[in-house]
Amino acid sequence: EFFVRIFGATPEQRIQTDTFDEVFMNVGQGMFVALFEPTGVASLPKSENPVVAIYSTEFDAVLERVKAGGLRVRERSAGMFFADDPSGNVVEVVRQSAP
Repeated sequence: EFFVRIFGATPEQRIQTDTFDEVFMNVGQGMFVALFEPTGVASLPKSENPVVAIYSTEFDAVLERVKAGGLRVRERSAGMFFADDPSGNVVEVVRQSAP
């Protein structure tokens, strides 16, 4: 839901097995983010470092959606910010110039 709401991604494919659940999120222009979650095991401690960096030409709008969703913005500069997704993973968002 986070990638759908914040980045407008669409779920394209899901692979579920006895040991993991993985969803491929289409983020546009033929690019996908694979969200992998092991099943049947205790959660691992979350990293304080970003697990993914998303470059966006809609940087300001993405930042506003993160704030409106009540998600924590950890660090911010003119061209990047770190935010916690609802699962506690750190996502880095970087301002991308329009092509």
